[in-house]
Amino acid sequence: PTKMDDGSVQFVRYSDLDQNAAGQIRWARVKSIKRAIEKLVRIYGQDVSRLVDLCRQCIVFDNIHDLSVCLGAIREDEEAHVVRIKNRFDENYNSAHSAGYRDV
Repeated sequence: PTKMDDGSVQFVRYSDLDQNAAGQIRWARVKSIKRAIEKLVRIYGQDVSRLVDLCRQCIVFDNIHDLSVCLGAIREDEEAHVVRIKNRFDENYNSAHSAGYRDV
């Protein structure tokens, strides 16, 4: 996301980025085989269809509004397919399970 002078947020597809800007993006590593197996056994009851975060990315926002705008843009993108959203900001989420860590 790019914040414009008027305060609005604009989103640009990665493929449309200026390569100088693209060089500033830090890609997450693919989940290790060890961690994937650990999640399958401990959390997902060996149901491999639930392991959906092998290759993931992270976008950081300064506020909830910008996060909401981004999620809306992803939802409207016909080329994007959202498999699952884990909302750790949900009031029903017990943050003690993640040592207070919150994300979407």
